[in-house]
Amino acid sequence: PLKGLIQLAAVVSGNPFAAFCDKPNNKQMPITIFGLSGKDAHLLEPINAMVRNANKPVIVENIPEEEKIRELIAPPDGPIHFYAGFPVRGPKQTVEVLWVADNKPGKINETQCHALNLIVQNIELLLSNQSQIQKLKDENSDLLIQELGAEMAEEKYRSIFENVQEGIFQSTGEGKFISANPKLAEIYGFDSADELV
Repeated sequence: PLKGLIQLAAVVSGNPFAAFCDKPNNKQMPITIFGLSGKDAHLLEPINAMVRNANKPVIVENIPEEEKIRELIAPPDGPIHFYAGFPVRGPKQTVEVLWVADNKPGKINETQCHALNLIVQNIELLLSNQSQIQKLKDENSDLLIQELGAEMAEEKYRSIFENVQEGIFQSTGEGKFISANPKLAEIYGFDSADELV
């Protein structure tokens, strides 16, 4: 689903390149790239950082002509000339970036900007759903571990109860046996605990 949304961003904006970038850890490459190499996409990370910090769209119509931006990108005459980055609010208060780009100067109009904002909303929803699904999987794993632990404890108790060399029982207030172990049955001369109870 994410890859399709990234491709849609490129199509609706009329640009050949698009990506969805996570905040980089150890120079991590974009999560999903469309139409561009990971190496070239990584060159845009300084602009992605501007989008994250500003928490609003950053649009650069011609990177080589923007001195402030050109200083951030190495090499400044790289393959990207047009860039439009949009903040994506991820789970856990993270800000990630959806961007579209071109290897020539460009612009986006109001309709394209609106369409890209709708794609951002869909990505945010997708990320939220993925986070909730993972949370449910983790909770389910925890419950399965607890259930397994309870079963193991019950099996351990049962093994002790049935194999101890002393008679053990549960009874009602009137003294009637509710349960008994095999040793108690043997002490009273029964073949099984069921016969005793």
